[in-house]
Amino acid sequence: MTLLTSWRNLDTVERVARCRSLAMGAKLLAGPKADALVIALTRAETDVTALALADTELGRLPTLRMRQLLCAFLGTLRRAAP
Repeated sequence: MTLLTSWRNLDTVERVARCRSLAMGAKLLAGPKADALVIALTRAETDVTALALADTELGRLPTLRMRQLLCAFLGTLRRAAP
């Protein structure tokens, strides 16, 4: 299981929010190279099976861009209160 396919267990609202947030970051950081990822994330908003395709497309980004995207995105997730 990878990062995006694990989202299939999230509440629908949370999954949609994460997909949109990651898509925006991908477009900003990778530009046209992220088009396939953005499309897959848009599909994943309504179809959880599209998360597998989004995972694949995420892995196709240039390594540096993928790392930058994941670091920026993961930094926005709230941690549970202790």
